[in-house]
Amino acid sequence: MKYIIHIGTNKTGTSTLQSFLHTNSSKLETLGICYPNIGMHSSAHHELVTRFKANSNLNNLQGELSILENKFETAIFSSESFHTLAQPERLLPFFPKNSTNIVVYIREHATYLSSWYQQAIQARNTSLSFEEFIQIFKADYCDLVKKWVDTFGRENIHIRLYERDKLVDRDIVSDFLANFLQFDKSAFQALSHDRNPSIAGNLLYIKKILNQVISKKESLEIVYEILELSKLKDEFKGKIDIGPDMIQKIAYLYREDRKQLKKEYNIDINPAKEIKGGHMFPDFDTLNADLKMVYEISKERNYKIAEFLDRIRF
Repeated sequence: MKYIIHIGTNKTGTSTLQSFLHTNSSKLETLGICYPNIGMHSSAHHELVTRFKANSNLNNLQGELSILENKFETAIFSSESFHTLAQPERLLPFFPKNSTNIVVYIREHATYLSSWYQQAIQARNTSLSFEEFIQIFKADYCDLVKKWVDTFGRENIHIRLYERDKLVDRDIVSDFLANFLQFDKSAFQALSHDRNPSIAGNLLYIKKILNQVISKKESLEIVYEILELSKLKDEFKGKIDIGPDMIQKIAYLYREDRKQLKKEYNIDINPAKEIKGGHMFPDFDTLNADLKMVYEISKERNYKIAEFLDRIRF
């Protein structure tokens, strides 16, 4: 059996790809391809990665994979958490080098870090400034890729650049299907909407302030509410404006990473000059009005976020 392990990274359309594969799993099976339920959480194999990280609850995995081998030619596993594994070699007893392909998508450093920052505020309880965030959380792609190359061999590592102009049909799903399964997206059921939209503008700023007074558990409780509130204004979703000075700083921080990616893997990342279409974060001209709107609508809809907003004073 051939294995394809998609390891992320995060913020490269992973949720969209995973939802597509999960939605079309029955169709894929008729083509000899399995997107298995083994270690699946939601539509991705996050729980399987947790098992590998803990190096536990793996006793039944070989048996589960053997069942797949008798039915399918290819099995796909996908989780952006795979790329955070400190010891990828733990996969080798189950996914042999000669039959496993590792797929990783990476993106330009500034756009990656800004998108990751938005997600950290949105779905968790980060209250760091962006400058603090980029000092703590790193995007050293060469270090990441090297671990997997050392484990599975260079010939089995496939690095794709997540830039719209370089993706097949400017789309992560089309790109993955064309490059790794040799299929066209039109043959499958389409997704109805974006699976992991980013919030921005003053809604993101309100959530950032709120993160100082809520727990990680409470933050997870209001993920759906935040996504619904992002529909109130166009400025509440999309990208954030991080400014040219910060973009230049990130380009400088990762200059050696870009050089090594080009030298070792022929991946050419051009540093961003700006993030087009980014919303002000915060926009003080409308902050009070936006806060009032978010609070009143949350109360009207009986959202839990209204209760949390009562804890803070602007």
